[in-house]
Amino acid sequence: MVTDREHEILKLVEKNPMISQQELADYLGIARSSVAVHISNLMKKGEIRGKGYVLGGEQYVVVIGGLTRDIGGKPFSNLIMEDSNPGTVKTTMGGVGRNIAHNMSLMGLETKILTAVGDDNVGRTLRNHSPHAKLDFNEVIAVQGQETATYLYIADQNGDMLSAIADMRVFDYISPKYIEDKRAIINGAKAVVLDANIPIETMTKLTEIYDGPIFVDPVSTEKGKKLEPILKYIHTLKPNKMEAEMLSGVSIVDEKTLKEAADILLMKGVKRVFISLGRDGVYAASHNETIKAPIMPVKLANVTGGGDCFMAGLVYSYLNDLSLEDTVKFSLAASAMAVEGEQTINEDITVEKILARAGIG
Repeated sequence: MVTDREHEILKLVEKNPMISQQELADYLGIARSSVAVHISNLMKKGEIRGKGYVLGGEQYVVVIGGLTRDIGGKPFSNLIMEDSNPGTVKTTMGGVGRNIAHNMSLMGLETKILTAVGDDNVGRTLRNHSPHAKLDFNEVIAVQGQETATYLYIADQNGDMLSAIADMRVFDYISPKYIEDKRAIINGAKAVVLDANIPIETMTKLTEIYDGPIFVDPVSTEKGKKLEPILKYIHTLKPNKMEAEMLSGVSIVDEKTLKEAADILLMKGVKRVFISLGRDGVYAASHNETIKAPIMPVKLANVTGGGDCFMAGLVYSYLNDLSLEDTVKFSLAASAMAVEGEQTINEDITVEKILARAGIG
């Protein structure tokens, strides 16, 4: 049911589909953060869709990247190497791309994922059981004779990862031809999110057929090396410190070198860069401004979901016209909520809760 305030917003949007949230806030005499909540609710109700507030029709984000089975083990006490340790083992759906997509769907964004799985029972389960109504797996391909990607990790008693093995060979089948076959779906997207699990040839093909905003997670220093030739096509890049060092060629040891690394990435064509600094927070830079912000206090329950939820927050913020400062606040708040959940995906996340946690308003 649409509220009276939402009816007011819909009338203004009908008159001017490109009206900004700040303009809506000024006209209605309410806070911009309140407008963001109303817009999110209207998106969930199917009344408006994404940036530009197009009424009706399908508006969505496409994610091209990893979908995996994650198997994680955590001992009850100190891990003893080369021995069997009593503890817990959990199996969940995972993958950088899939996790970003799931978090975006929790934020009210219609999301389609393009990826490859094996023709095994795991792949069939992952394809046929979307965890959220706004998360669309219909375009995922099952590759005959291949096994679904699996990420196997062991954590210490505090939940911090000690080591992992990643079998991601099936992602080689996320090919340029697959992307070409999905051209119409990709070109209809408000934004495309890539993770660097996919082949460089596929990334290059995407830049040839899509001219909208591309968001990229390098995933690791090794996989992130593939991004060098396409940096000029990237709208938003979210590397960690080591990935930023690798892509910029700058060893980050202080504030000066941190800024230098970000500046080089911007000079290479990236429009915005958000460098994750772990416990030291995040450094965000565009061609107009820079922000360094600390992480938020959290009650840590898992260490695997924060970065993916942060990226989801970046996409949501862009599609909802948030400033760089509010983008950082929103994404850090989303990340904090993610790591407070027992699972990689915290199903309790909502836009309203994130905005409140971020103090936007």
